Formats: sequence, C-alpha cells, structure tokens
Amino acid sequence: MKLKNNLTFESFTQVYGDRYNHEQLWWLRKGYDEGLDISLYANPNFEYEQMSYIRQGLENNVDISKYASTNYSHFLMEIIYHLLKDGAQFDDYILEDCLEVDKLIAAYDALCRRNGLMRLDEWSKHVIYEEAPYYVNSKGEPIDETSKQSDN
Repeated sequence: MKLKNNLTFESFTQVYGDRYNHEQLWWLRKGYDEGLDISLYANPNFEYEQMSYIRQGLENNVDISKYASTNYSHFLMEIIYHLLKDGAQFDDYILEDCLEVDKLIAAYDALCRRNGLMRLDEWSKHVIYEEAPYYVNSKGEPIDETSKQSDN
C-alpha cells in the first residue's frame, strides 16, 4: 500500500522519520504492511499506544472518528474502541456536547466482565477523569477542548 501522498514507507521515514520515535514508527510500519491507511494516524502528536488503538480500529472496521484525537488518552481510546467493536451505540455516551465518562467507564467494566478483558486500573481512570471534559461535535467526533472553552 502507498501513503496518500504516494510515498513508500521507506521514503516516508526518510522525509518524516525524525518526527517519530521508534515505537511510533513500529506502529506506522505495522499498519502500512497490513495495507491500512496510516495517514489517519501518522501524526507525531499521537503516542504509540494511541496509534495502536487507531490501527486496531482500522483493522476491525471500527469508526475511529469517534476516538482518533490527540486530546484522548490511550486509556480513553481503549474504552471507546472496545465498546464500539462490541457494537455499542456511541450516542448513548454523549450528553449535550460532552462524553459521559462515568457511563463509558461503567459500560467498559461490564464489557470486561462479560468478555474477559482486563479492566482499567485506578491510575488509568484517574488519567481519564483528569483530562475531562471531553467535547464532541454533533456526530460524536472529538473536538479540541481549548477551542470549545474559548467560545464561552
């Protein structure tokens, strides 16, 4: 597969590789080798864990537009990815223009118990709550919190 700009992966790393760390390049290469559109997560502001969940979403036909945001920690991405993969209706976790974090975490805990997934530890939950609120647009897609706050 080629990137949207028709670069091979080797050309991409020659031109842009210094913007990414080793782990990020590994996840980009993995997606590229799998034929995925890595331009959807080829952003040096994504941590490699975030790239992993975006790649998994692409691989499993999950709507990544609901969580592919540098504003979302990989812990929050993990929750949203698994809920969407399980068939959850994402609108159920939105109140007005914000994600309902308590509801997301409760639904994820129930999913973990049902499917044997590893539950989030207290640190992961702390990170999610610490970065809240999470604003979304009318389609449930993440929007930048700083631009939302400046609108008020």
